[in-house]
Amino acid sequence: MAPKTSGTRSSNVYTINVPKNFKDAVLEQSQQFGGASQIITLSLDDLALRVRKMKSRINIIEELNDYIKLEVLLMKRYEEESKKKREAKLSFRLKDQVSQESLMSIKKKTG
Repeated sequence: MAPKTSGTRSSNVYTINVPKNFKDAVLEQSQQFGGASQIITLSLDDLALRVRKMKSRINIIEELNDYIKLEVLLMKRYEEESKKKREAKLSFRLKDQVSQESLMSIKKKTG
């Protein structure tokens, strides 16, 4: 499809019809919102490339999110195991202390 010269814009695949007063409408809109407005036109290839880059970034972010979740799970597991070890050591110390006290009382009794 060849681009038309009056009131059209062309990309490498499609021809998009643009009204003749489009530029005036954009300027009017930008004046209403108090800023300059730029019309950025992209070819479909450029747009597809940007979409692929965004998808790639999203995939990387999802992988990082999964990695962080795994790290959190590993940290929780480590904390639970550490707590069990501390409790086991404390239990052993208490048993050892009771054993020592029992041994001392037996020694005192047997003289």
